[in-house]
Amino acid sequence: MSNEDTGKSGPSPIVFALVALLIGLGGGGAAVYFLMPAKAPETAAATDTAEDKAAEVDEASDILHVNVRRFSAPLISQRGTTLGYVWIDVDFVVDGPTNQSLLSARLPRVKNAMLKALHSAPTASPERPGALDVKGVEARMRAAAKAAAGDGVIYQMYITNVQRAPT
Repeated sequence: MSNEDTGKSGPSPIVFALVALLIGLGGGGAAVYFLMPAKAPETAAATDTAEDKAAEVDEASDILHVNVRRFSAPLISQRGTTLGYVWIDVDFVVDGPTNQSLLSARLPRVKNAMLKALHSAPTASPERPGALDVKGVEARMRAAAKAAAGDGVIYQMYITNVQRAPT
């Protein structure tokens, strides 16, 4: 049956579908072309920057993290009185899955060593009583943790959050 027999005029639905398909493919291809990032030109400056970044990378090759959340620590004033407690979130950085497993297995020993280090000296800031001396506490915790975990297990340690514990 032709268009003349049915009384309809205009293009057939198949032609309409093909035109719509071609427009869609063309629009999609154009979108991909314009949204793709441009390639950086190969220059000596770009190479130098990449070499500088590579030099800045630490010796660690397979960086993994072991997180300790809500480690409770005393807030001890310069006079030796306990002002309260704080919760400290700690991030241990280790090199490789072997050290990650070792640290996870030795975590109770590491926490014990950090607690002993924090209870043995003031943890409050001398300038701001009632506030934690983050730099001093972090240095003591890092030294205690590295000694308790063993040589080369902990690559780095960071305090990621400090929150005053409710009394």
